[in-house]
Amino acid sequence: MSLSSLVQDIVRNTASDDKPMTAIEFIESPWGLNFRLFPAQRVIVKCYYGVPLNSTDKTCHIPRRWQTIIDRMDLVWDDFDEDEPADQNRLTDLFLEEISVSDSYYHFTEWEYVQHLYDEGRSNLRPEEVCDGNKRTELVLAIGRQSGKCVTGDTLIPTEKGLVRLDSLGDPGGPEWQRCKVKVLQQGGTTASSAWFYNSGVRKTYKVQTHHGFDLEGTGNHRIKVMAPSGDIEWRRLDEIQPGDWAAIQRKPGLWGVGPDYVGKDTEGVPEGLLQSSKTVVVAYLKSLFELKGSSSVEGVSLYLPTRLFARQIQTLLLQLGVVTCLRKENAPLYTLDLVGERSLLAFAQEIG
Repeated sequence: MSLSSLVQDIVRNTASDDKPMTAIEFIESPWGLNFRLFPAQRVIVKCYYGVPLNSTDKTCHIPRRWQTIIDRMDLVWDDFDEDEPADQNRLTDLFLEEISVSDSYYHFTEWEYVQHLYDEGRSNLRPEEVCDGNKRTELVLAIGRQSGKCVTGDTLIPTEKGLVRLDSLGDPGGPEWQRCKVKVLQQGGTTASSAWFYNSGVRKTYKVQTHHGFDLEGTGNHRIKVMAPSGDIEWRRLDEIQPGDWAAIQRKPGLWGVGPDYVGKDTEGVPEGLLQSSKTVVVAYLKSLFELKGSSSVEGVSLYLPTRLFARQIQTLLLQLGVVTCLRKENAPLYTLDLVGERSLLAFAQEIG
């Protein structure tokens, strides 16, 4: 017997003739599991077991910025003695008390919360589909801070196959979820294997461009790391980014492909085969490119390229080597890449020469 079937049997057998007991009551009652549910957990249970959603009380709270929830948890933990065991129910109560009055959160009813998740592509269920007795075993709720977000298909992703466009990892015209197993680069230089390709369809996007010419376009709920005025590094949504914010970039060595030695020719930008080539092939290509189109002086090292696409791709390849550049266009029609900082000059000398 499955756990869900067991819970249903207990609920059915324990309920009185006058008032049937819900799964929520069984989980939270002292004579049941005696486990206080967080709002998101409560919504999941209600959706799964067909318990109607609350549409009046705003009990679901989503942080406007992810750092907010970390700060609030620190306040909660301050109320516990170091030697005191952390009681789950007390922790839940204190946490909800902290955030329910905060202006740093969006406050939703359960009905509004499920609608919010559906609108952001993070749920396959509309709130009106949750009704009494309508058990939804096919429920999918992606409620983590990294869920439901997406970037545009032309975004270059560092993978074990080299730098590839995001839309090449799946079928943009296919289903929403597609199997995709590939090793990708993560923050800090670590790697992880993906399991799915997420196709969010046509969505409103926001484009962020830094002073150095790095850019990213994605849905408003896609998060990047920025430095707050306090100096702390925090996650922030694209639709929350403001002019003057400091965005973090990945400058540690990236993943490289094992592509062909012959990479062909691309008049618009870097040959596709080159983007998937080994580090040795990429470095040889960059070295010849700087010899043909670069310059070096007491003011620094620069590279001049004919198109923005070409310059942006080279900027990304250099970043894979730990070399940060600034993309600018002053002498039309050429785009210029200038090496930035001593660390970039040192990495350039060590990797390219």
